[in-house]
Amino acid sequence: MNKDRAQPVIARSDLRMGLMLPGGICLLAGLSAGLLLIADPAPADPARLPDVHGVVMVLGFLGTLISLERAVALRQPRAYVEPAALGLGGIALAAPPVPLVVGRSLLMVGCAVVVATLVALSGRQHDDPTATQILGAAMAFGAAALWTKLDVADLLPWLVSYIVVTIAAERVELARLTMPLWSGRVLLLTSAALLRRPPC
Repeated sequence: MNKDRAQPVIARSDLRMGLMLPGGICLLAGLSAGLLLIADPAPADPARLPDVHGVVMVLGFLGTLISLERAVALRQPRAYVEPAALGLGGIALAAPPVPLVVGRSLLMVGCAVVVATLVALSGRQHDDPTATQILGAAMAFGAAALWTKLDVADLLPWLVSYIVVTIAAERVELARLTMPLWSGRVLLLTSAALLRRPPC
């Protein structure tokens, strides 16, 4: 293999591994928070971990992995802003010295870029699974933005819907050859039914 061509491939691989690290840290922080919530000793300083447990697991951990997978598929450098912002936002939430507003802001930026990337993708790929993913990303952004006014418990329907809707849309996309043509539309309509105004 040509050495000049091998270097960019290695560099991209290092970047992806580096972006997986914040997601892994968010997973460990979320697990520690889970242990605290069930009153078992946790390996990390409790501080505010139990209060941010849901957001760290959904947006910090799963959001980072999902957006990293999409960034790899899109092969566009700007798409890597998503996993970087979500992963670092999750870490900031779990780190007591960092002001909570920093983590919240990073998560909002990450979710906003996810929505923008999917909208751009829909310009060249008009289909229901992509529209469904946009809807799921909008739920994640809404949850991140409203977290300043609402408790995490009030945002759980949107956070959970983001994960379920996004994974379901990706599965429909992968199985489009074996599923009926109308399956994507059914998924989109069902996902839209999950979008409700959270209590204020």
